Amino acid sequence: MNAITIGPLFLPLDRFIFLIAAILLFTVNTLLERRHKLSGSGLWIALAAGFGIGRLVHVVQYWPAYQSAPWEALYLWQGGYQVWSGLIAALLSGFAWSRWHKQPIPIIIAPLVSGFVLWWGLMLAFGTNNVGAERHLPKIAVQNINGATLSVADLKGQATVINLWATWCGPCRREMPTFQRTQEQWPDIRFVFANQGEDADTVSRFMKEHKLMLNNVVLDTRGELMNEFESRGLPTTLFYDASGRLVAQEAGEMSAGRLSQYLSELSP
Repeated sequence: MNAITIGPLFLPLDRFIFLIAAILLFTVNTLLERRHKLSGSGLWIALAAGFGIGRLVHVVQYWPAYQSAPWEALYLWQGGYQVWSGLIAALLSGFAWSRWHKQPIPIIIAPLVSGFVLWWGLMLAFGTNNVGAERHLPKIAVQNINGATLSVADLKGQATVINLWATWCGPCRREMPTFQRTQEQWPDIRFVFANQGEDADTVSRFMKEHKLMLNNVVLDTRGELMNEFESRGLPTTLFYDASGRLVAQEAGEMSAGRLSQYLSELSP
């Protein structure tokens, strides 16, 4: 399972885990504030420092991925944070706030630690990189724009990224320029863009209207790849090594840096 669906809502699993951890964090903070009869503890300052520093370190680390479109560094919903830098920044700023305002230090530190421990544990157990049993490129037939049929299993022999998408999917459309730039920056990795459930005319028209030059656009008209990998929504991105083994699966829109992070681990 790589995502949670609640009615029409599609929520990638890592975002859902973050939401659960955030609920615990603010619950612990509220209980401590009431216990000590405080109207505010500066938790938001600590969180802002943590997320800000965590994002900044991530962007600097993967700057080549952002260099041609630096504004994408502000797309915070796409993910991409350096966890330990962010945690240290949050703890230090929380400690400094508590000392400056002469408040009990645990009022900020305890919520941060409890939320982080829950998030870390759930990510280790259920995170989106947990692909479960060993899986390989499936024997599923797809078609290219011109109607020629090919088997996904034949992609074995080169590290491959398969992006499942559709023209009606907003997050898919937003991340397409990122994928277009990335495929040029990583020529040793094959990128395949498997449209789910649409016909060739719809896909061709979309590509032309948005001036997209994507490699290996194929049609999975029956959505077999989504069924094969139990994908609950789009976009979903699959990462295979050269032997055809699935090494990671990511649900939801990805940042340029996050994508580069995966490719760094995948690249021979």
